[in-house]
Amino acid sequence: MVKLPKKSIAKTTLIINIILFIISLIFQLVVSNATGLKGEELAALEKGKTQLQKEISELEYQSYNLSSLVLIEKKANEQGFEKIKEAIAALPKLSDSQVAVVTTY
Repeated sequence: MVKLPKKSIAKTTLIINIILFIISLIFQLVVSNATGLKGEELAALEKGKTQLQKEISELEYQSYNLSSLVLIEKKANEQGFEKIKEAIAALPKLSDSQVAVVTTY
């Protein structure tokens, strides 16, 4: 068995420890940087999601307003339509077709 002087073993151990320390610092720096970038991306995506949800809400509100019966009736009146005051049923007398009529007042 070969015996190395204590000074040589201590020096080799010190160099190995310094190299391992530097490698661990570099690894930690790389991992921290990657985590920070992912955090920024996540924050940007969350902001985009919030903006899209706001736009969806606004569009739903506009859709409900535009499809409301009051608005449709108002626009129909502006275009000259009038409410039906009595039921209108006009079918040809010699017709073989069947027709279902629903009347509401």
